[in-house]
Amino acid sequence: MLRERTTTSMQADALSVIDRSTQDVPEDIARPEASTDWLRLLKYNELEEWQKDNEFIHGWYRAPLYSFKYCFLSWFRWHNETVNIWTHFLPSVFFAVFLVTHSSMSSDSFVNQLEEKQIIGLFVFSAWFCLFLSALFHTVIAHSRKIASIYSRLDFCGITLLIMGSFIPWIYYNFYCMPQSQLSYISCLSILGLFTMVFTQWNRFSTPEYRVVRACLFIALAMSSMIPIFHACARVGVVNAWEECQLKWIVIMAMSYLFGTYLYATQLPEIKLPGKFDLIGCSHNIFHVFVVGGVMSHLVGVTNLRDLRQAIGSNCTVTHDL
Repeated sequence: MLRERTTTSMQADALSVIDRSTQDVPEDIARPEASTDWLRLLKYNELEEWQKDNEFIHGWYRAPLYSFKYCFLSWFRWHNETVNIWTHFLPSVFFAVFLVTHSSMSSDSFVNQLEEKQIIGLFVFSAWFCLFLSALFHTVIAHSRKIASIYSRLDFCGITLLIMGSFIPWIYYNFYCMPQSQLSYISCLSILGLFTMVFTQWNRFSTPEYRVVRACLFIALAMSSMIPIFHACARVGVVNAWEECQLKWIVIMAMSYLFGTYLYATQLPEIKLPGKFDLIGCSHNIFHVFVVGGVMSHLVGVTNLRDLRQAIGSNCTVTHDL
């Protein structure tokens, strides 16, 4: 009898410890019972507050998963982040392959092989980094409040790095014979980019009410590149800059980014037809597609600039700088 009472007492103590430990676990730590719920989809009004972002997307939300395993398994089923994940993951694979290919190119394709590989490699890496982090963020956004917050800030870092990495090769080639201007513009852009990256780590920056602020900040960072663009146009003329400076691809990239960002900020088209674009066709889906279009167009422009410089060689006709 004493042994039975002792065993019963030990079992009760163990259960008590388990109950207390369960109560003490923060909401951001994995909950074992959540793993059995990974197939469940929710309506907007069923979401926890930290999950709410776009009230015009009415359904197909993943329940909180509290598990990276189930977040990644959700890649292979339909929910309202499926399109967001795949529209950036697949292009990130392309840029990863392109980066490897670019690194192995022969010296015949460059005037200054080491510098140019690094400069173009920075852009390709920033494109891969941005697209991959975006796909990762949309994957784990259903994990928990803490994980969603961490990865949203990483996503903002990726966007900032892409803007910086996009314009540095353009400045490098178009001011190739003007090293002081080249260094000044690259330095200023890098400082502004780092400031933006730090600012985006503010917790409230990722909340829905800061949607327009986010869009405006990234647009402002991109618009800072207008100074070297005006400088290049003033130097060679707008007509010549269209081809010589690959201005046409800059315009296409800018239009892609601006149109996509406009839809993201205004939540078109779902704001006009709430609940009709839950799975595909919402503003964030379209924004992703235009981001990829902008990155790809800029890649064409940068490779054209590389080929133009390779054809000219190291010859410089500019006699003054700044």
